[in-house]
Amino acid sequence: MKQPFLKKIFMKYKKIILVILFAMSLSAPCYLQNIDYGLVLETNLSSQTNTDPTKPDDGKFQWNSLNTFGVGMYASKQVYEHLHVTTALLFRQRGYKENAQTGVIFTPDPIPFSYPSLQNRFNYISLDAKVKYLKKNSNKLKISPLIGFSANFLVSDNIESERMYPINETYPVNQYQDNWKRLNLNYAIGFSLYQLNKYSLDFEFNRSITPLLKVETLVVKDWIWSMKLNISVQKLLSSDSK
Repeated sequence: MKQPFLKKIFMKYKKIILVILFAMSLSAPCYLQNIDYGLVLETNLSSQTNTDPTKPDDGKFQWNSLNTFGVGMYASKQVYEHLHVTTALLFRQRGYKENAQTGVIFTPDPIPFSYPSLQNRFNYISLDAKVKYLKKNSNKLKISPLIGFSANFLVSDNIESERMYPINETYPVNQYQDNWKRLNLNYAIGFSLYQLNKYSLDFEFNRSITPLLKVETLVVKDWIWSMKLNISVQKLLSSDSK
């Protein structure tokens, strides 16, 4: 019997994980002082890019964008001067839209032409970490560049293209066949707008570091534009918040 994916990861890196947890337990009382925490609401223009390693001259193909969402919690702390480290745990959707054309003619049983818009969604539990350089530009508005990374654990998917004939028998959909990676890593670059210290908007571009799917003739990666609304529960509850 195969071990569950998360159990295999834990057993492989058990010593490292235990050392990290021990170090976190020692540093937690100090770190939790003056920590900001709150809610994250995320909206995305999500797409994927495909390349065929066996045909480098074909270049990169990108699917149409799909509107997706995410929701979660964040924690943030100033670690040095203007540098703030923010971590977040989220449930998020990503994916792409395929505007297809289907139909079969010149056969005994022709299939009429149709033009379906197929939505292919992937559901993740994600852990984000980013660094922001926060500099006060005015009394109320702050602008912060940011850079970050995310680890995304695939929990389910809903791929309409795999259920649509003859789309599911043509490249690249015929290469999917449950080859999606359970874990992928992304980087993010962008900037934040802070208003009254209680709300902020993050505008980010996200791109895969590790592929979502990789077989001999197909490599799939994320291509995502995101906007996140961060609501500081800690500052909303604080009586001396300004």
